Amino acid sequence: MAYAQYGAGDDEGSVWQPLPSQFLPSPPTSLAFDPMSPLVFAGSPSGTVASYFCQPTTGLGGRYTSYRGHWGAVGEMGVDPSGILSVGGGGSMPGRSAGGGSVKLANRRGMTLWSVECVPALSSLAALALVEPC
Repeated sequence: MAYAQYGAGDDEGSVWQPLPSQFLPSPPTSLAFDPMSPLVFAGSPSGTVASYFCQPTTGLGGRYTSYRGHWGAVGEMGVDPSGILSVGGGGSMPGRSAGGGSVKLANRRGMTLWSVECVPALSSLAALALVEPC
């Protein structure tokens, strides 16, 4: 994401503000790099998980996939050989009361492999940890 300097020459100093990108129009809530393919995954405040081609020589390229991950903001994401594991929540799914969170595993094309919805009492579900088996 590019940054522009606003207020250069002001007495209060300079403030750096993010500029919108053609690929990331709003600041992502979570980013994850795929070590097995040239993809970067970005989670949005609206619950969308999108992947983009990312080459070391050319930078961020076009969008690969985009899918509804959660009904609230995407908290964290982790890349696993079987897919993308993400947590999120706090939004209101149609036909259900607001709150709760979800954990979702999707393949790299966006197809859901499994998803678990949590009760509204766990509305702060937003952290994820992937560990290697011993």
